[in-house]
Amino acid sequence: VILAVIVVIAALLVILFIVKQPEGPIPPAVNAPINVVRPTYQRANALEPGYLFLLPSQMEVKVGQEFTVNVMMDTNGYNISAASSFLEFDTNFLEGVEIDINDSVLTMTAPSKIEDGLITINRAKPGDRDWQDSDDGYTGRDGILASVKFKALQKGEAEISFDREKSKLILDDGYGTAMDVIHSGAKIIIE
Repeated sequence: VILAVIVVIAALLVILFIVKQPEGPIPPAVNAPINVVRPTYQRANALEPGYLFLLPSQMEVKVGQEFTVNVMMDTNGYNISAASSFLEFDTNFLEGVEIDINDSVLTMTAPSKIEDGLITINRAKPGDRDWQDSDDGYTGRDGILASVKFKALQKGEAEISFDREKSKLILDDGYGTAMDVIHSGAKIIIE
């Protein structure tokens, strides 16, 4: 048995040394580095801020009355592919009733919710990684992100404001770059 193993090993060694190795370099298809050609995109650097604002910015309502506030966007001429709005309100004065996205200029959505004085709205629209064009995504001055219905609970003044850290306009640059945004909420006078 040992002799058979030695013979097999010797035969393998002879084959390895006798078989002629190819001369010259290995063909490029085998030893060439893999060059993946990737398109280059410019990270957006918007010079002017965008705006997230509420309309109307001030209104008078009666206790028990339901009213609607529109969450609006102004991209200042830049192309965006997504927007998020986090609205905060005092639950002693207001109740969030409903979020309506039917008139939104952005066509895709993540679940929106009303919870403990916070309204979350996230919307998007496919883009092409060109934040300076206007043929996709959204570019505009008075675009509706969503409409939110509230109910007035008691007399007083209530503010509906944006969480400035979370409420964003995302440029269509393929990197998820958030624009600088100026936020403007609403004042509700309840009689």
